[in-house]
Amino acid sequence: MYIIQDFCEDGDLAGRINGCKKAGTMLPEDEIWKYITNILKGLRDLHKMKILHRDIKSANVFLAKGYQAKIGDLNVSKLQKQGLARTQTGTPYYCPPEIWGDKPYDSKCDIWSLGIVLYEMCALKPPFDGKDMKTLFDRIKTGR
Repeated sequence: MYIIQDFCEDGDLAGRINGCKKAGTMLPEDEIWKYITNILKGLRDLHKMKILHRDIKSANVFLAKGYQAKIGDLNVSKLQKQGLARTQTGTPYYCPPEIWGDKPYDSKCDIWSLGIVLYEMCALKPPFDGKDMKTLFDRIKTGR
């Protein structure tokens, strides 16, 4: 078995977002589109193979030259053999309501998380926050 390792010399998307925050600048729209397109292509390929990533977040998107974005860290990914998954996993800020509510889910959970990443790229912060996990869950569940 061969493992292909790409060198992502531009770090990760979380670092890029934090760099913009520190500099007081925003990510340029064309850069956001390039990253989102690359991530969507990667998710499409994973989902075609019936793999749920389950931890899409800016820190798991690695950046290479030419505004290439690559999905990494498949430690909690799952092969979806049949039906829906149930295991509660992922990073709280990026988890969809189904996972928070301990309900079955499918590949749409990765799309929800990608939406959080997209929001984070545009606003330089995640859409939901809370002083504790209960508050965070309530805000995600109600969309506030």
